[in-house]
Amino acid sequence: MSGILYAQDQDYKTSYSYFYEALEPLMYFYKIYSAAKDPRAVLCFKYMLMCKVMNNNKEDFQALLSGKFGLKYSADSHIQAIRSVAEAHFGASVVALSQVFSEFKKEI
Repeated sequence: MSGILYAQDQDYKTSYSYFYEALEPLMYFYKIYSAAKDPRAVLCFKYMLMCKVMNNNKEDFQALLSGKFGLKYSADSHIQAIRSVAEAHFGASVVALSQVFSEFKKEI
C-alpha cells in the first residue's frame, strides 16, 4: 500500500523500495515451499518494473527482467505488456506506444 501511495506522489524510487520489501519475503517463501504462483508477488514485480520505467532507468529495468524473478514470470502477458511499454518509452516512440496499446488492450 505504501508503494502505491509513493507512486501516486511520483516518488518512484521510494515506491520501488516498498515494492521490493514486499516481494522479498514472498521470494523467500517460494524457495522453501515451492508453492504455486502468488498473485501478490507478480503484482509487486509489475509495480517494480513500472517504477523503473517512470524513473527512466533502462539499465535497472533490463536487470530486473533478466533476473531470477523476471525470467520466471517473463511469459506473463502483463509483464510482456510492461516490457513493450518500456521499449516504446525508452525509444521515445509514440507510434510504438500506440501499437502497444492496441496489442495489449486487455492488459492495459
